[in-house]
Amino acid sequence: MTALAVNGIDGLEASDAELTAPGTSYTADTLERFHAAGLTAAQIFFILGADAFAEIETWNRYPQVLDLANFAVVARPGYETARLIDSLPSLAPRVVRSGAADRTGRSGTKIYLVSAATPDVSSTDIRRRLRTSMSIAGLVSERVEQHIRQHALYRDGGSSTYTRTAADHLHGQN
Repeated sequence: MTALAVNGIDGLEASDAELTAPGTSYTADTLERFHAAGLTAAQIFFILGADAFAEIETWNRYPQVLDLANFAVVARPGYETARLIDSLPSLAPRVVRSGAADRTGRSGTKIYLVSAATPDVSSTDIRRRLRTSMSIAGLVSERVEQHIRQHALYRDGGSSTYTRTAADHLHGQN
């Protein structure tokens, strides 16, 4: 579904590294596979929401994982990036705030905080909506929605028909 979401967007490419990895795969393992393929840490930007990054201290091989890529941390509803670093003060020397010049004076990987208005979309909510036959239009791209419908993903039985309202069409593709 990621490949469908980025299809046709210049400069973006989905990787199947997680899908083809044997056994359990952690972010650090995936980033090391990218290094083995010839990429450097400076070339890799791992983009994730502030809600996910808030749990970084629980990740496998923390804090070493932060040396394997730059992290772009995007604000999410209820998770502002400014407050995020207050809760993770040891990471402050790596931080470059949204719209600011890099004044860390630090070589190596960085944590870029991206303050942006983002929709309140979660995979949990999307699955809940699908199980209850609610529309997901505007929450995922039309290609992804079509794929989910065709394969009846995230359904606990029932009809695989999804409805799109006029308001859903106003959102366009994400």
